[in-house]
Amino acid sequence: MPWPMPIAPATDRRLAALSIGPAAARALPGGDTTLRVHSSFANSVNIAVEGSELLVLLCHARGAGYPHSLVLPEESDFSTRPFRAGSTGLLRGGELLFGGPDHGVRIGLERARRRPRRMLPLPVPWSGVHARCAQHLARFQGQIGAELRIEALLDGTHSPGAEAAELHAAAHELALWLRSELAVSCSSSSPLGAQTGSFVPWKAVASLVGRGPGLTPSGDDFLCGWLAALRCGAGSADGAPAPGPAEALSRATAQSLDATTDISASLLRCAMQGFWPEPLADLAAALADEREFEAIRALDELCRFGHSSGADIATGFLFGLATQADRGGAAPCP
Repeated sequence: MPWPMPIAPATDRRLAALSIGPAAARALPGGDTTLRVHSSFANSVNIAVEGSELLVLLCHARGAGYPHSLVLPEESDFSTRPFRAGSTGLLRGGELLFGGPDHGVRIGLERARRRPRRMLPLPVPWSGVHARCAQHLARFQGQIGAELRIEALLDGTHSPGAEAAELHAAAHELALWLRSELAVSCSSSSPLGAQTGSFVPWKAVASLVGRGPGLTPSGDDFLCGWLAALRCGAGSADGAPAPGPAEALSRATAQSLDATTDISASLLRCAMQGFWPEPLADLAAALADEREFEAIRALDELCRFGHSSGADIATGFLFGLATQADRGGAAPCP
């Protein structure tokens, strides 16, 4: 049943969107489309789009790094009536329309900068820059008391609490699975992306999805980073993962999305479709060129996402790269 159409406002407020992320552009098609406010917060609003599984994030410049963001001017007020959860809207003629005659808002898209999809290069998996990024991340995680810890995964110098132990155990299961995929690839003298091993890590993924606090649980954020690590130097221009571990992990993740929040499921779908946060793409590019200053700066920017969300994404990414240190093109097979 379609959502009810909004009343076109007679006197309304018009905003000009500043930029639109690649996942948001994918979610907002041409033609008339019904919208619904999924959830509303002080600084952002999540919009469900009829026919799309991706939520669009209305936000100010601070959220511009998300691939599904639609950035509005700073004076935009998300506490007004049109943006209350459950309110409906309409995409028509390059505008998002919300509200009725007294509290209408129009958001124009025609001048918005279209941010491009970022393909991830293949970094050197365990360079000196990579190691220093891991050390930098470990210090940050210690300061905020994060549940997931990069040092616990890489060298066991941190002992997680009982609640976080299952997350770390599932992360190690993923590492064992990926190493088995690498072994298959090396033994057959074929590229990693050309093969899929004998099993898919359903159990490890199920132990991560939806686990941890927050609207985007730590396990989900870790998986976003891990998917990014598998997609470095692989995939296609349209974002589809190459056959192999990335595709297998995407299938497993898709089967577990009901276990998490709608907001987090949308972010995982972004990762499965090859849409990345800008700081994560910047981090991958800096690691590929071994530019330490730029890598640390991108890592810091990523860690500003949420309380620990960005740090959890970085943990999955850096641990995923370390796990595939023998990936073809970065180092020879043993």
